[in-house]
Amino acid sequence: MTQQTRSLEMSLTIDAPAATVYQALTDEDTIGKWFASKAISQTRVGGELILFFVRGRDADSDKHHFRRCRFRELVPHQRIAFSWPAGDTNVTIDLREDQGRTTLHLRHEGWQCGSEHDAAFEGHSSGWTFFLNNLKSFLEEDIDNRMDREEGVLTYHDPNVKSDVERILQRLEREALAQN
Repeated sequence: MTQQTRSLEMSLTIDAPAATVYQALTDEDTIGKWFASKAISQTRVGGELILFFVRGRDADSDKHHFRRCRFRELVPHQRIAFSWPAGDTNVTIDLREDQGRTTLHLRHEGWQCGSEHDAAFEGHSSGWTFFLNNLKSFLEEDIDNRMDREEGVLTYHDPNVKSDVERILQRLEREALAQN
């Protein structure tokens, strides 16, 4: 008997060319400006994408985490697909440009069904909604809304917390590399 799975799907249009959106989704420096606190991106099929999330300033918080993903498909300016470790799922992002604007369609598939998996599914649904809207805000207006969230993702770009973020990121990087 095959286990039933479900998918998250969402789309939005960004007032930016597909090349710009593709770079924001694959370039480690740009990813750190709208999504994760820091990223390591080996942008090639089979390459790793490690995303580090620092939440709050407490260095010992268990809310800090990283996600080790692997690129499955890269078609410049058109498609990005990667594994996602939460729930052993996969993310595919398709880009379609029309007159300098890009429609982004995200499909995060492979989520198990059942009430015991609902919280993770719903958490990722709200997370993707927030972060894709933040990508749009970043690319269209150069505004990063992550700090407006409770326990928001902290970044190097906030001078008030830079040293705290650096310490936490160093610890997360050691943990990620130890799992290699």
